[in-house]
Amino acid sequence: MMQWSPRSLRPGAPAVWLLLLGWLALVLPGTARQVPSRAAGTDSCAAHSRDEASHRTLLQQAANVLRAQDAEMINFTWQEHESRQQVSGGATIHSKDETWDISTIAGQQYKRLIARDGHPLTPDQQQEQQKKLQAFIEDHEPQSAGDRAEQAQQRQKRLEREQRQQAALLHNFHFTLTGSRSTPWGKAWIIHATPIAGLNPSGKDARLMSHFAGDLWIEASGCHLMRLDLTILDPVTFGWILGKVDQGGHLLITFAPVDTENWFPQHFSLQAQGRILFKHLDIHLRNDYFDYRRFQVESRILPATPINDP
Repeated sequence: MMQWSPRSLRPGAPAVWLLLLGWLALVLPGTARQVPSRAAGTDSCAAHSRDEASHRTLLQQAANVLRAQDAEMINFTWQEHESRQQVSGGATIHSKDETWDISTIAGQQYKRLIARDGHPLTPDQQQEQQKKLQAFIEDHEPQSAGDRAEQAQQRQKRLEREQRQQAALLHNFHFTLTGSRSTPWGKAWIIHATPIAGLNPSGKDARLMSHFAGDLWIEASGCHLMRLDLTILDPVTFGWILGKVDQGGHLLITFAPVDTENWFPQHFSLQAQGRILFKHLDIHLRNDYFDYRRFQVESRILPATPINDP
Protein backbone atom coordinates (compact mmCIF):
# COMPACT_ATOMS: atom_id res chain seq x y z
CA MET A 1 0.00 0.00 0.00
CA MET A 2 1.29 3.44 -0.76
CA GLN A 3 0.79 4.69 2.66
CA TRP A 4 1.17 8.17 4.09
CA SER A 5 4.09 8.67 6.38
CA PRO A 6 5.65 11.91 7.52
CA ARG A 7 8.17 12.25 4.71
CA SER A 8 7.05 10.00 1.88
CA LEU A 9 4.58 7.52 0.47
CA ARG A 10 5.35 3.84 0.50
CA PRO A 11 4.55 1.67 -2.57
CA GLY A 12 1.28 -0.24 -2.58
CA ALA A 13 -1.44 2.22 -1.48
CA PRO A 14 -5.09 1.83 -2.44
CA ALA A 15 -6.02 4.39 -5.06
CA VAL A 16 -8.63 5.97 -2.80
CA TRP A 17 -5.95 6.94 -0.28
CA LEU A 18 -3.62 8.28 -2.94
CA LEU A 19 -6.47 10.37 -4.28
CA LEU A 20 -7.04 12.02 -0.91
CA LEU A 21 -3.38 12.42 -0.07
CA GLY A 22 -2.79 14.30 -3.28
CA TRP A 23 -4.81 17.14 -1.76
CA LEU A 24 -2.44 17.35 1.21
CA ALA A 25 0.52 18.16 -1.01
CA LEU A 26 -1.57 20.81 -2.73
CA VAL A 27 -2.86 22.41 0.44
CA LEU A 28 0.62 22.64 1.93
CA PRO A 29 2.70 24.09 -0.89
CA GLY A 30 5.56 26.55 -0.79
CA THR A 31 9.28 26.81 -0.83
CA ALA A 32 11.61 27.01 2.14
CA ARG A 33 11.98 30.74 2.06
CA GLN A 34 12.39 32.84 5.16
CA VAL A 35 10.82 31.15 8.17
CA PRO A 36 9.09 33.59 10.55
CA SER A 37 11.13 34.35 13.63
CA ARG A 38 9.61 33.61 17.01
CA ALA A 39 9.69 36.34 19.61
CA ALA A 40 8.74 35.51 23.17
CA GLY A 41 5.17 36.44 24.00
CA THR A 42 4.25 37.45 20.45
CA ASP A 43 2.28 35.97 17.59
CA SER A 44 4.82 35.97 14.75
CA CYS A 45 2.22 34.23 12.60
CA ALA A 46 -0.40 36.88 13.18
CA ALA A 47 -3.60 37.32 11.20
CA HIS A 48 -3.62 41.09 10.87
CA SER A 49 -7.00 41.44 9.20
CA ARG A 50 -9.93 39.48 7.87
CA ASP A 51 -9.21 40.14 4.20
CA GLU A 52 -8.36 37.13 2.07
CA ALA A 53 -4.91 38.45 1.09
CA SER A 54 -3.91 38.35 4.77
CA HIS A 55 -5.18 34.78 5.06
CA ARG A 56 -3.16 33.71 2.03
CA THR A 57 -0.06 35.30 3.55
CA LEU A 58 -0.66 33.41 6.78
CA LEU A 59 -1.03 30.17 4.85
CA GLN A 60 2.18 30.85 2.92
CA GLN A 61 4.08 31.45 6.17
CA ALA A 62 2.86 28.11 7.50
CA ALA A 63 3.82 26.40 4.24
CA ASN A 64 7.34 27.82 4.46
CA VAL A 65 7.71 26.52 8.01
CA LEU A 66 6.41 23.12 6.92
CA ARG A 67 9.01 22.94 4.14
CA ALA A 68 11.77 23.65 6.66
CA GLN A 69 10.38 21.01 9.04
CA ASP A 70 10.18 18.47 6.25
CA ALA A 71 13.86 19.02 5.47
CA GLU A 72 14.74 18.59 9.16
CA MET A 73 13.05 15.17 9.36
CA ILE A 74 16.00 13.59 7.58
CA ASN A 75 17.85 13.96 10.90
CA PHE A 76 15.26 11.95 12.86
CA THR A 77 14.08 8.39 13.29
CA TRP A 78 10.60 7.50 14.50
CA GLN A 79 8.06 4.71 14.72
CA GLU A 80 4.80 4.40 12.86
CA HIS A 81 1.77 2.30 13.78
CA GLU A 82 -0.58 1.56 10.90
CA SER A 83 -4.02 0.02 11.04
CA ARG A 84 -6.44 -0.29 8.15
CA GLN A 85 -9.69 -2.08 7.53
CA GLN A 86 -11.89 -2.50 4.48
CA VAL A 87 -15.48 -3.65 4.99
CA SER A 88 -17.91 -4.79 2.28
CA GLY A 89 -21.44 -6.01 2.94
CA GLY A 90 -20.87 -5.91 6.68
CA ALA A 91 -17.88 -8.27 6.48
CA THR A 92 -14.24 -7.33 6.86
CA ILE A 93 -12.50 -8.24 3.62
CA HIS A 94 -9.08 -6.84 4.50
CA SER A 95 -7.36 -5.70 7.70
CA LYS A 96 -3.83 -4.84 8.70
CA ASP A 97 -2.06 -3.83 11.92
CA GLU A 98 1.68 -3.20 11.70
CA THR A 99 4.36 -1.11 13.39
CA TRP A 100 7.39 0.20 11.53
CA ASP A 101 10.71 1.76 12.46
CA ILE A 102 11.55 4.67 10.14
CA SER A 103 15.01 6.04 9.37
CA THR A 104 16.86 7.81 6.56
CA ILE A 105 19.71 5.99 4.84
CA ALA A 106 21.74 7.61 2.07
CA GLY A 107 19.09 10.30 1.72
CA GLN A 108 16.22 7.81 1.34
CA GLN A 109 13.57 6.80 3.82
CA TYR A 110 13.74 3.20 5.00
CA LYS A 111 10.89 1.42 6.80
CA ARG A 112 11.62 -1.67 8.87
CA LEU A 113 8.75 -3.82 10.14
CA ILE A 114 9.06 -4.43 13.90
CA ALA A 115 5.59 -5.64 15.01
CA ARG A 116 2.42 -7.13 13.56
CA ASP A 117 -1.04 -7.34 15.17
CA GLY A 118 0.31 -5.85 18.38
CA HIS A 119 3.04 -8.48 18.80
CA PRO A 120 6.80 -8.26 18.15
CA LEU A 121 8.12 -10.20 15.18
CA THR A 122 9.36 -13.74 15.72
CA PRO A 123 13.15 -14.25 15.73
CA ASP A 124 12.98 -15.55 12.14
CA GLN A 125 10.96 -12.52 11.03
CA GLN A 126 13.38 -10.19 12.79
CA GLN A 127 16.28 -11.87 11.01
CA GLU A 128 14.53 -11.45 7.66
CA GLN A 129 13.98 -7.75 8.31
CA GLN A 130 17.60 -7.33 9.37
CA LYS A 131 18.78 -8.94 6.12
CA LYS A 132 16.61 -6.54 4.13
CA LEU A 133 18.05 -3.60 6.04
CA GLN A 134 21.63 -4.76 5.52
CA ALA A 135 21.00 -5.26 1.79
CA PHE A 136 19.54 -1.77 1.53
CA ILE A 137 22.58 -0.26 3.25
CA GLU A 138 24.97 -2.12 0.97
CA ASP A 139 23.03 -1.00 -2.12
CA HIS A 140 22.87 2.67 -1.14
CA GLU A 141 26.08 3.41 0.76
CA PRO A 142 28.51 4.92 0.12
CA GLN A 143 26.95 7.40 -2.31
CA SER A 144 28.79 8.42 -5.44
CA ALA A 145 28.97 11.96 -6.75
CA GLY A 146 26.51 10.89 -9.43
CA ASP A 147 24.04 9.63 -6.82
CA ARG A 148 24.21 12.91 -4.94
CA ALA A 149 23.72 14.89 -8.15
CA GLU A 150 20.69 12.78 -9.06
CA GLN A 151 19.13 13.37 -5.63
CA ALA A 152 19.71 17.12 -5.99
CA GLN A 153 17.99 17.02 -9.38
CA GLN A 154 15.03 15.14 -7.90
CA ARG A 155 14.72 17.72 -5.10
CA GLN A 156 14.70 20.52 -7.67
CA LYS A 157 11.97 18.82 -9.68
CA ARG A 158 9.93 18.37 -6.51
CA LEU A 159 10.32 22.06 -5.70
CA GLU A 160 9.16 23.09 -9.17
CA ARG A 161 6.17 20.75 -8.92
CA GLU A 162 5.21 22.20 -5.54
CA GLN A 163 5.41 25.73 -6.93
CA ARG A 164 3.00 24.79 -9.72
CA GLN A 165 0.70 23.18 -7.17
CA GLN A 166 0.80 26.30 -5.02
CA ALA A 167 -0.23 28.49 -7.94
CA ALA A 168 -3.17 26.16 -8.66
CA LEU A 169 -4.26 26.17 -5.02
CA LEU A 170 -4.24 29.94 -4.65
CA HIS A 171 -6.08 30.30 -7.92
CA ASN A 172 -8.87 27.82 -7.22
CA PHE A 173 -9.65 28.26 -3.51
CA HIS A 174 -11.14 30.82 -1.18
CA PHE A 175 -9.45 31.14 2.24
CA THR A 176 -11.34 32.50 5.22
CA LEU A 177 -10.08 33.09 8.74
CA THR A 178 -12.87 31.68 10.89
CA GLY A 179 -11.31 32.45 14.28
CA SER A 180 -8.82 31.02 16.75
CA ARG A 181 -8.71 28.20 19.26
CA SER A 182 -6.79 27.58 22.47
CA THR A 183 -4.68 24.41 22.37
CA PRO A 184 -2.15 22.79 24.74
CA TRP A 185 0.56 24.57 22.71
CA GLY A 186 -1.03 28.00 22.59
CA LYS A 187 -3.34 29.81 20.21
CA ALA A 188 -4.13 28.43 16.76
CA TRP A 189 -5.54 30.33 13.81
CA ILE A 190 -8.26 28.46 11.89
CA ILE A 191 -8.37 28.97 8.12
CA HIS A 192 -11.18 27.43 6.09
CA ALA A 193 -10.46 26.53 2.45
CA THR A 194 -13.27 26.07 -0.09
CA PRO A 195 -13.07 25.65 -3.86
CA ILE A 196 -14.25 28.62 -5.88
CA ALA A 197 -17.69 27.80 -7.29
CA GLY A 198 -18.14 27.69 -11.03
CA LEU A 199 -14.52 27.06 -11.93
CA ASN A 200 -13.63 24.24 -14.29
CA PRO A 201 -9.99 23.65 -13.33
CA SER A 202 -7.59 22.34 -15.94
CA GLY A 203 -5.07 19.67 -15.03
CA LYS A 204 -5.45 16.53 -12.95
CA ASP A 205 -4.19 18.08 -9.70
CA ALA A 206 -6.45 21.11 -9.92
CA ARG A 207 -9.49 18.97 -10.70
CA LEU A 208 -8.72 16.77 -7.71
CA MET A 209 -8.48 19.79 -5.42
CA SER A 210 -11.93 21.00 -6.38
CA HIS A 211 -13.57 18.05 -4.60
CA PHE A 212 -12.32 18.98 -1.12
CA ALA A 213 -12.84 21.61 1.55
CA GLY A 214 -11.45 21.83 5.04
CA ASP A 215 -9.81 23.63 7.93
CA LEU A 216 -6.15 24.27 8.59
CA TRP A 217 -5.03 25.05 12.14
CA ILE A 218 -1.87 27.17 12.29
CA GLU A 219 -0.01 27.75 15.54
CA ALA A 220 0.12 31.50 16.14
CA SER A 221 3.57 31.91 17.71
CA GLY A 222 5.62 29.90 15.22
CA CYS A 223 3.43 29.31 12.14
CA HIS A 224 3.53 25.53 12.54
CA LEU A 225 0.75 23.53 10.95
CA MET A 226 -1.17 21.83 13.76
CA ARG A 227 -4.13 20.20 12.08
CA LEU A 228 -5.55 19.50 8.62
CA ASP A 229 -9.22 18.49 8.58
CA LEU A 230 -10.74 17.75 5.15
CA THR A 231 -14.11 16.64 3.84
CA ILE A 232 -14.99 15.24 0.41
CA LEU A 233 -17.60 17.58 -1.06
CA ASP A 234 -18.89 15.39 -3.89
CA PRO A 235 -18.16 11.97 -5.41
CA VAL A 236 -14.71 11.50 -6.96
CA THR A 237 -13.95 8.85 -9.57
CA PHE A 238 -10.52 7.29 -10.10
CA GLY A 239 -8.98 4.61 -12.27
CA TRP A 240 -11.01 5.82 -15.24
CA ILE A 241 -14.52 4.81 -14.03
CA LEU A 242 -13.54 1.69 -12.09
CA GLY A 243 -13.66 3.31 -8.67
CA LYS A 244 -15.43 6.09 -6.80
CA VAL A 245 -15.07 7.79 -3.43
CA ASP A 246 -18.39 8.97 -2.05
CA GLN A 247 -19.27 12.39 -0.71
CA GLY A 248 -18.71 12.90 3.02
CA GLY A 249 -15.40 11.11 3.54
CA HIS A 250 -13.21 12.59 6.28
CA LEU A 251 -9.43 12.98 6.41
CA LEU A 252 -7.60 14.20 9.52
CA ILE A 253 -3.87 14.86 10.00
CA THR A 254 -2.40 16.36 13.18
CA PHE A 255 1.07 17.64 14.05
CA ALA A 256 2.69 18.15 17.47
CA PRO A 257 6.02 19.42 18.82
CA VAL A 258 8.73 16.78 19.27
CA ASP A 259 11.29 19.20 20.76
CA THR A 260 11.67 22.95 21.22
CA GLU A 261 12.08 23.56 17.47
CA ASN A 262 10.30 20.89 15.46
CA TRP A 263 6.68 19.93 14.85
CA PHE A 264 6.20 16.59 13.12
CA PRO A 265 3.18 14.47 12.11
CA GLN A 266 1.43 12.77 14.99
CA HIS A 267 -1.73 11.22 13.56
CA PHE A 268 -3.42 10.40 10.27
CA SER A 269 -6.90 8.96 9.81
CA LEU A 270 -9.31 8.46 6.95
CA GLN A 271 -12.94 7.38 7.09
CA ALA A 272 -14.54 7.01 3.67
CA GLN A 273 -17.00 5.02 1.62
CA GLY A 274 -16.75 4.16 -2.04
CA ARG A 275 -16.66 1.38 -4.56
CA ILE A 276 -14.22 -0.50 -6.77
CA LEU A 277 -15.92 -2.04 -9.79
CA PHE A 278 -19.27 -3.12 -8.32
CA LYS A 279 -18.10 -3.70 -4.75
CA HIS A 280 -19.04 -1.17 -2.06
CA LEU A 281 -16.35 -0.52 0.54
CA ASP A 282 -16.14 1.17 3.94
CA ILE A 283 -12.53 2.22 4.45
CA HIS A 284 -10.98 2.92 7.85
CA LEU A 285 -7.33 3.93 7.97
CA ARG A 286 -5.26 5.17 10.89
CA ASN A 287 -1.56 5.90 11.31
CA ASP A 288 0.14 7.17 14.46
CA TYR A 289 3.72 8.51 14.54
CA PHE A 290 5.73 8.52 17.75
CA ASP A 291 9.11 8.09 19.46
CA TYR A 292 10.90 10.72 17.36
CA ARG A 293 14.65 10.69 18.02
CA ARG A 294 17.72 12.33 16.54
CA PHE A 295 19.23 9.96 14.00
CA GLN A 296 22.00 7.57 15.11
CA VAL A 297 23.46 5.20 12.52
CA GLU A 298 24.13 2.47 15.04
CA SER A 299 20.48 2.23 16.02
CA ARG A 300 19.52 1.23 12.48
CA ILE A 301 21.68 -1.91 12.29
CA LEU A 302 20.68 -3.61 15.52
CA PRO A 303 18.03 -6.36 15.63
CA ALA A 304 14.47 -5.30 16.28
CA THR A 305 13.36 -5.38 19.91
CA PRO A 306 9.87 -5.77 21.38
CA ILE A 307 7.83 -2.59 21.61
CA ASN A 308 4.58 -1.48 23.11
CA ASP A 309 2.27 0.20 20.62
CA PRO A 310 0.72 3.50 21.72
